[in-house]
Amino acid sequence: MLSDHPCKTLDIFDTQASYDAAIKENPDNRNTDFTGNRQKRGVATHSKFWASHRTLKIAFLEPPSHAHRQAAIAAIKQWQPSINLTLEFADDAEGDIRISMEAPLNYSAIGTDATLRGPSENTMNIGTDLTHPGFESAVLHEFGHALGMEHEHQHPKADIPWNKPFVYS
Repeated sequence: MLSDHPCKTLDIFDTQASYDAAIKENPDNRNTDFTGNRQKRGVATHSKFWASHRTLKIAFLEPPSHAHRQAAIAAIKQWQPSINLTLEFADDAEGDIRISMEAPLNYSAIGTDATLRGPSENTMNIGTDLTHPGFESAVLHEFGHALGMEHEHQHPKADIPWNKPFVYS
């Protein structure tokens, strides 16, 4: 996370609606017991994944400049080899993920929680300026949330020796 461009996730206050939306999108979200030999490298909310092999439509609200849009698309496409979704970029404002680009905040709904936002509401905001050296990493970070990923420190095995007085100050 960029210290001068903090990230937050959009809070969903109706946890039952969040669960229902996740199950409607992907019935496998009911099963949180994952087995197998795959080594997990990220932290994800397993109950908020998009359905496998679906097309995820991505739109931009209040369209940014062509350069801003293309830079965001280029960053988002870096996820493609690592996910089992097809990413489609809309020319209008209709999408499963709707991105605004208003400074200064970066935030996103977590996975299928995006379905709980109104069709004209953003599900993600990239507030980092296009000229900032951390623009690409901010887009990658927020799109990870849109896929269902959480912050690394939320991993149950993170074992981070927090200096709590310093953190709280």
